Amino acid sequence: MLQRSRSGVAGCGKSLPVRRDGTWWVSLGDMAQEPVVIRNEVASRFELRLDGEVIGITEYSDDEDAKVREFVHTELDPQFSGRGLAGRLVGTALKQTRDDGYRISPVCPYVAGYVRRHPEYQEVLA
Repeated sequence: MLQRSRSGVAGCGKSLPVRRDGTWWVSLGDMAQEPVVIRNEVASRFELRLDGEVIGITEYSDDEDAKVREFVHTELDPQFSGRGLAGRLVGTALKQTRDDGYRISPVCPYVAGYVRRHPEYQEVLA
Protein backbone atom coordinates (compact mmCIF):
# COMPACT_ATOMS: atom_id res chain seq x y z
CA MET A 1 0.00 0.00 0.00
CA LEU A 2 1.16 3.56 -0.65
CA GLN A 3 2.73 5.35 2.25
CA ARG A 4 2.66 9.13 2.11
CA SER A 5 6.07 10.72 2.35
CA ARG A 6 7.06 14.31 1.75
CA SER A 7 10.19 13.22 -0.09
CA GLY A 8 8.47 10.52 -2.11
CA VAL A 9 5.36 12.15 -3.54
CA ALA A 10 5.59 12.34 -7.30
CA GLY A 11 3.37 15.42 -7.50
CA CYS A 12 5.58 17.71 -5.45
CA GLY A 13 7.73 19.18 -8.17
CA LYS A 14 10.20 16.34 -8.57
CA SER A 15 11.26 15.91 -12.17
CA LEU A 16 11.82 12.51 -13.67
CA PRO A 17 15.01 11.63 -15.57
CA VAL A 18 14.71 12.37 -19.28
CA ARG A 19 17.24 11.39 -21.96
CA ARG A 20 18.56 13.94 -24.42
CA ASP A 21 16.24 12.56 -27.11
CA GLY A 22 13.25 13.34 -24.85
CA THR A 23 12.36 9.77 -23.96
CA TRP A 24 11.82 8.71 -20.36
CA TRP A 25 14.47 6.67 -18.62
CA VAL A 26 12.84 3.59 -17.17
CA SER A 27 14.78 0.99 -15.26
CA LEU A 28 12.51 -1.73 -13.99
CA GLY A 29 15.35 -3.56 -12.27
CA ASP A 30 14.19 -6.54 -10.28
CA MET A 31 10.46 -6.10 -10.89
CA ALA A 32 8.86 -9.48 -11.54
CA GLN A 33 6.20 -8.08 -13.89
CA GLU A 34 5.66 -4.98 -15.97
CA PRO A 35 3.68 -2.29 -14.13
CA VAL A 36 0.16 -1.78 -15.48
CA VAL A 37 -2.17 1.21 -15.29
CA ILE A 38 -5.85 0.63 -14.60
CA ARG A 39 -8.74 3.03 -14.11
CA ASN A 40 -10.50 2.53 -10.78
CA GLU A 41 -13.80 4.30 -11.43
CA VAL A 42 -15.14 3.63 -7.92
CA ALA A 43 -12.20 5.46 -6.32
CA SER A 44 -11.99 8.10 -9.12
CA ARG A 45 -8.34 7.41 -9.84
CA PHE A 46 -5.94 5.70 -12.15
CA GLU A 47 -3.69 3.18 -10.42
CA LEU A 48 -0.23 1.94 -11.31
CA ARG A 49 0.00 -1.67 -10.18
CA LEU A 50 2.95 -3.98 -9.90
CA ASP A 51 2.50 -7.64 -9.02
CA GLY A 52 -1.08 -6.82 -7.95
CA GLU A 53 -0.08 -4.03 -5.54
CA VAL A 54 -0.91 -0.35 -6.04
CA ILE A 55 2.39 1.56 -6.27
CA GLY A 56 1.10 4.83 -7.70
CA ILE A 57 -2.11 6.81 -8.19
CA THR A 58 -3.41 9.86 -9.96
CA GLU A 59 -6.77 11.01 -8.61
CA TYR A 60 -9.40 12.87 -10.60
CA SER A 61 -12.85 14.39 -10.42
CA ASP A 62 -15.19 14.25 -13.42
CA ASP A 63 -17.63 16.93 -14.50
CA GLU A 64 -19.95 14.81 -16.63
CA ASP A 65 -21.91 17.77 -18.03
CA ALA A 66 -18.85 19.71 -19.17
CA LYS A 67 -16.89 16.53 -20.10
CA VAL A 68 -13.89 17.72 -18.04
CA ARG A 69 -11.66 15.47 -15.93
CA GLU A 70 -9.82 17.44 -13.24
CA PHE A 71 -6.60 15.73 -12.07
CA VAL A 72 -6.06 16.70 -8.42
CA HIS A 73 -3.29 14.52 -6.98
CA THR A 74 -0.51 12.16 -8.09
CA GLU A 75 1.52 9.96 -5.80
CA LEU A 76 4.13 7.24 -6.28
CA ASP A 77 5.54 4.87 -3.66
CA PRO A 78 8.99 6.36 -2.88
CA GLN A 79 10.82 3.08 -3.46
CA PHE A 80 9.84 3.27 -7.16
CA SER A 81 10.81 6.90 -7.79
CA GLY A 82 13.31 7.83 -10.47
CA ARG A 83 12.23 5.11 -12.91
CA GLY A 84 9.77 7.06 -15.07
CA LEU A 85 6.78 5.28 -13.58
CA ALA A 86 4.86 8.42 -12.56
CA GLY A 87 5.18 9.59 -16.16
CA ARG A 88 3.88 6.26 -17.40
CA LEU A 89 0.92 6.49 -15.00
CA VAL A 90 -0.01 10.07 -15.92
CA GLY A 91 0.61 9.55 -19.65
CA THR A 92 -1.73 6.57 -19.72
CA ALA A 93 -4.38 8.43 -17.68
CA LEU A 94 -4.27 11.45 -19.99
CA LYS A 95 -4.45 9.31 -23.12
CA GLN A 96 -7.49 7.45 -21.81
CA THR A 97 -9.09 10.75 -20.77
CA ARG A 98 -8.61 12.15 -24.27
CA ASP A 99 -9.86 8.90 -25.85
CA ASP A 100 -12.96 9.05 -23.60
CA GLY A 101 -13.79 12.48 -25.06
CA TYR A 102 -12.98 14.45 -21.91
CA ARG A 103 -10.95 17.63 -21.64
CA ILE A 104 -8.16 17.83 -19.06
CA SER A 105 -7.91 20.19 -16.10
CA PRO A 106 -4.44 19.65 -14.57
CA VAL A 107 -4.75 20.94 -10.98
CA CYS A 108 -2.04 18.57 -9.74
CA PRO A 109 1.43 20.13 -10.26
CA TYR A 110 2.86 16.88 -11.62
CA VAL A 111 0.09 16.50 -14.21
CA ALA A 112 0.39 20.18 -15.17
CA GLY A 113 4.12 19.72 -15.76
CA TYR A 114 3.52 16.60 -17.81
CA VAL A 115 1.02 18.44 -20.01
CA ARG A 116 3.50 21.30 -20.53
CA ARG A 117 6.14 18.81 -21.70
CA HIS A 118 3.74 16.92 -23.99
CA PRO A 119 2.16 19.24 -26.56
CA GLU A 120 -0.19 16.50 -27.82
CA TYR A 121 -2.42 17.27 -24.82
CA GLN A 122 -2.63 21.04 -25.35
CA GLU A 123 -5.71 20.76 -27.57
CA VAL A 124 -7.68 18.96 -24.85
CA LEU A 125 -6.97 21.35 -21.98
CA ALA A 126 -10.11 22.69 -20.31
